[in-house]
Amino acid sequence: MPGHGGKRIASLGGQGMSISTHIPKEQQELAKAFIAWFEKRSTQEKWITKPAGFTANAEILKSEAFRNQTPYNAPFADSVETMQDFWNVPVYNELLEVTQRYVGQAVDGGMPTMDALHQLAIETERILKDAGLLQ
Repeated sequence: MPGHGGKRIASLGGQGMSISTHIPKEQQELAKAFIAWFEKRSTQEKWITKPAGFTANAEILKSEAFRNQTPYNAPFADSVETMQDFWNVPVYNELLEVTQRYVGQAVDGGMPTMDALHQLAIETERILKDAGLLQ
C-alpha cells in the first residue's frame, strides 16, 4: 500500500464470524462448534488451498504454503501488520455510499480515476468532519 506522512495502512476488509444471541441456544452451540472446527489448523491448512482462502492463523500466514498458493497471498500476508478497520464508525453507510459512487464511476469510465478519487476524498473528509470524527 502507498504511504502518507511516513505511515502505511492497509484497509481491513471482510466480516468476522459472530453468533447471534437471538437464536435458540442449540443453534448457538452448533455455531460455536463450527467456529471451533473452522479455526483448527488442519481446517485452515485446507482452507488456504481454496481461491481467496485467506487465514488469520499467524503461523499459516507466514508459511511458504500460504505465501505461494496464489499471486496475491504474499502481498496480503505482508500487509496484515498494517491493517486497520476504517469502517467501524457510525457513518459507515454514508462512507460506503460515496466510495461506491466514485469508485464505480471511475471503473465504469464515467469519470477520470484521479477526479473520482479527489471527489471521494473531499466527500469522505466532509462526512467524517460532520460526524465529529475528523478535525
